[in-house]
Amino acid sequence: MDEAVQIIFDKFETSDTFASKLNAFRDCEQIVEFVRVKLHIKESEKDGNKSVAHRNRGNNLFQKKKDEEALMEYNEAVKFGLQEDQSLSLSLANRSAILFRKGFHKEVISDIGNLYFKIDKDDYVVE
Repeated sequence: MDEAVQIIFDKFETSDTFASKLNAFRDCEQIVEFVRVKLHIKESEKDGNKSVAHRNRGNNLFQKKKDEEALMEYNEAVKFGLQEDQSLSLSLANRSAILFRKGFHKEVISDIGNLYFKIDKDDYVVE
């Protein structure tokens, strides 16, 4: 057995809590990559700059009353938005405005709730 892997297994065996046992495996990049591949886990697509670009395009379309196109841009802005730089919350707020204008009040409440609870999901798309 590879020496690095043996160290991880030894760390696992001597850990006394479940969390510390999991951390023993997280410390090994080979194990993390193996799990990522086997479970088909994607890297985060979050990108504040992309979010801002989509939100700006959405804002231009919103002003021109091109609601369907604006909604698609806001959905993309939400998908890429980050909580750390407020791009997610601003994108949700902008999308709420168009949803309100279209009469989707439940969806508006949902978006506002996401602003308050700061739920980090990739499935914020509203069609």
